[in-house]
Amino acid sequence: ISDPGRIISGSIYFNGVDLLSISQSDMWKIRGREISMIFQDPFTSLNPVITIGEQISETIRQHFNVSRKEAFSRAIALLEKVEIGEPHIRYGQYPHQLSGGMRQRVMIAIAISCEARLLIADEPTTALDVSTQASIMGLLERLRAEQGMAIIFISHNMRLVKKYCKKIAIMKSGKIVGRIY
Repeated sequence: ISDPGRIISGSIYFNGVDLLSISQSDMWKIRGREISMIFQDPFTSLNPVITIGEQISETIRQHFNVSRKEAFSRAIALLEKVEIGEPHIRYGQYPHQLSGGMRQRVMIAIAISCEARLLIADEPTTALDVSTQASIMGLLERLRAEQGMAIIFISHNMRLVKKYCKKIAIMKSGKIVGRIY
């Protein structure tokens, strides 16, 4: 956590390793590759001056030793996997040229590009209409099953939480104040 944030106490275990005790270089090996994240607002998370395809390809090249051509092929396959039509056209488009739901699908494509075992989804349906929310949640559920990954779903939308989550922890001020199993 960068300044002024700090960790006062506790631990974060993933795969038997306390993530708070490892080096930054070891943490970089885990980020994206083992643990991935979908941020709340795809419009501010995506770089506005780089095409969405290049942003997906960049993530792939960062974590795998592949050529630009191979990264392109994988990016196209990911766009298809997250149900974006005309992936060859969309690859060359910029975030502002896509709808909110399509931008969120791009964020999901980036998040699953390294086949992480844990996906943290922070309010992935915020500002989306009800039908797009259902579509995004259905996509996440399908990808979870296909890839065998776990999802931590962070949301204020209790309707979605109730429908899609097996275990629920209710938090206030960073502390768990209730659990529903």
